[in-house]
Amino acid sequence: MVNWKLVVPTVAAVLLTGAEGFPQSSLGTQLAELVTLKDKVGNSDTRIRVEALHRVWAIGLAATDSEVKLNALGLLGEPVGSASDHVRMPAVYAIAEIANSTGDVRVKLRALSALNEPLQASQVPIRNVTIDAVNSITRSGKGDVALAAVKILGAAVRSGNTGVRIPAINAVVRAVEGSH
Repeated sequence: MVNWKLVVPTVAAVLLTGAEGFPQSSLGTQLAELVTLKDKVGNSDTRIRVEALHRVWAIGLAATDSEVKLNALGLLGEPVGSASDHVRMPAVYAIAEIANSTGDVRVKLRALSALNEPLQASQVPIRNVTIDAVNSITRSGKGDVALAAVKILGAAVRSGNTGVRIPAINAVVRAVEGSH
């Protein structure tokens, strides 16, 4: 028999607050929501893309399971490669925050891999923001994380733009220094 006194308030809370009201929702629920956001993250309408990006960010950050974090990072690959800074900048920050929300090396490595594209961009601001994101990830990682950071920073270190090259060299030093 269903206890309606428990069901009705719970359903009402979900309808009124949405999934954000339950940041520690189940693994299946989080993965299912990420699947529903896949098309929205790549939508041509910037408002839809940004809203979906922020939801993926929230799910990845709140998740305790690494598989959810890895799936969220996979979805952020499209927005981080966007030509629009309204989409690309928040994606860089989302990737760094999700990576820093766990000690799982697989998540950190996937995050660093996702940041490779904006490090190749022609615009200096996105490259510098991405270098800062790499710095924040390598601060909380060791060994394999530091090596991956050094590898993806290579192009920025060789950049002809001093405004990119100097922060990238500093990031390499920090990654190596923190790797023990």
